[in-house]
Amino acid sequence: MVFARIKSVVLSLEDRIGPIDSDAIRPEEWIVDLGLDSLTVTEIQTEIEAVFGIMIGFDELDEVTTWLSLTRLVIAKQSAVTVTLR
Repeated sequence: MVFARIKSVVLSLEDRIGPIDSDAIRPEEWIVDLGLDSLTVTEIQTEIEAVFGIMIGFDELDEVTTWLSLTRLVIAKQSAVTVTLR
């Protein structure tokens, strides 16, 4: 479910960042394989933060390599927010 939302967020940015091969956004695929520049990655990061209500540090983003690792990071961040709010 989280992965599907991330994919939807990325694809919703096509009008701003250019065409994206939706088939290339699979959990095991490397994010860099889309050929995104750093500005585009920052736009995606900002949109994911807004949609999921989380903050992703640049050091954390550096550790993300695949769409699955991004999904896991978002889930972990959401869990941390939930725990903090209790």
